[in-house]
Amino acid sequence: MVLRYIARRLVMVVPVVIGVTVVVFTLIRLAPGDPVQAMLGENPDPQVAVLRRRALGLDQPLPVQYGIWLARTLRGDLGRSLFTREYVTTLIFDRAPTTISLAGLSMLVAIGIGVPAGVLAATRKDSWSDNLSRLLAMLGVSMPVFWLGLILIIVFALNLRLLPAGGSLDQNGPSALVLPAIALGASFAALIMRLTRSAMLEVLVQDYVRTARAKGLHEYTVNYRHALKAALIPVITVIGFQTGTLLGGAVLTETIFALPGLGRLLTSSINARDYPVILGSVLAVALVFVFVNLVVDVLYALLDPRIKYQ
Repeated sequence: MVLRYIARRLVMVVPVVIGVTVVVFTLIRLAPGDPVQAMLGENPDPQVAVLRRRALGLDQPLPVQYGIWLARTLRGDLGRSLFTREYVTTLIFDRAPTTISLAGLSMLVAIGIGVPAGVLAATRKDSWSDNLSRLLAMLGVSMPVFWLGLILIIVFALNLRLLPAGGSLDQNGPSALVLPAIALGASFAALIMRLTRSAMLEVLVQDYVRTARAKGLHEYTVNYRHALKAALIPVITVIGFQTGTLLGGAVLTETIFALPGLGRLLTSSINARDYPVILGSVLAVALVFVFVNLVVDVLYALLDPRIKYQ
């Protein structure tokens, strides 16, 4: 049953991904700027510009260009960069580990802070710890990623010199991801904390929780083994939906901390109008987003036996 559900979801991925690529392909073509002009300068020779545009296939109508790109993509060929002539797949595979590591570590930071804080706030409703948690959650949601990133760089990298201000993993090792992960995961942790608190407050008044307490179970067992398991379902839903936001925030975070990931690759490609790299990067992000949401749907049944796959 689970395998049939996964297979059906994978089939549904195809039109979604194609729709994303159509929208991105159209938008980047309509955006101001010309890659040929970026290559040849502001006042290129008209004949040279025509020949270069023809060599790159940019003289074809947009539907034809998209059809050519889609046919190559289905064969596993995302093309080459218009400027460096490197294969797009090579560029993505070189940059993807940094972005995936950053997103994963940010998720761990968000879950590791948000879930325990939410449970603590719910089990001690209206206490000083609950009020403090809600205040910190409000601050976390309100702080922009770029502002928090700059503050972390100033405090921990420049003044205290405890951590590097970003850079590649080859240069600084895993420590290069600590500050970016905190900056990216802070607002997400605040969101998870607020959602966990609300879900726990609803679950703690359920009859089966009262029954567990009446049996004499330890409060820790009641809260974390019974109530939290049911409360995590809406939390996991938000985690799946927020994956796109997390990957989008990685673009800005990688720029601030000079991380050579997919975010910086996408930013530089958009500035240069490097169409194949833009499409390949967006396709990679879309596939990761779809995969994470599929994993979230499968986890539902593990957390709640009442949920059945159709």
